[in-house]
Formats: sequence, C-alpha cells, structure tokens
Amino acid sequence: MAKYESWQKESKKEEIRDYIVKYGKTKSELAELMGINRSTFYLWLSEHEDFRQLIEEAEKERIDYICDKIERKLEKEASEEYGFNFKAMTYYLERMRPNKWRSSKQDKIEAIIDESSGE
Repeated sequence: MAKYESWQKESKKEEIRDYIVKYGKTKSELAELMGINRSTFYLWLSEHEDFRQLIEEAEKERIDYICDKIERKLEKEASEEYGFNFKAMTYYLERMRPNKWRSSKQDKIEAIIDESSGE
C-alpha cells in the first residue's frame, strides 16, 4: 500500500492533478491509479488538508478546462450543421459557470422556486 508521504513530492502531485484535469479521472479511479483503496483515499481527504486542497483545485481546473473547450467550440462552430448539441453544451456552461452563462431571469425563477419550497 502506498504511503501518504510518497505522494507529497511535486512530481506526484502534478501526476494527480493531470489525472483529474487532463483525463477527468474520478476519485475512485485516482485511488486505483495511486495503488490505494478508496477508503484510504477518502481518509487522506479528511485527514490531510493539503491533499484535499489539491483534489478540489484540480477538480475546479477540470471544469475550467471543459468549459474553455466548449466555449472555443461554440465560438468556432455556432451552427447546428456541424453536428454538435448546442443545448447540451450551453446547459453545461450554465451550471458550471453560472456567473458568466446563466441569465438573471433564470436565477430569479429558481429563487422563487426555492422560496416556495422552503429552502
């Protein structure tokens, strides 16, 4: 079993970051790639602030990476004749980058729904 300290080297941290950002690996897949059990992975997340921060930052970077790719595709191919699903792409952007992509009208509707349901 891998020891936590062995994953503290910068090269190992970069490897974990790349698995998440470039390849979209899940926490379960990361644990397997790291040679540890899922339970150990989650234990490290709860016990080691620096590890949790690394994972969280990489996951945010992954969202930015995907959103950037979608934005570039939207800019380049803003026509359905190219065969991409415009609605699915905008749906993702609205949820992952709400400050940039979500309409204020949509936010107001959701706020009304939240108020009426008591949240």
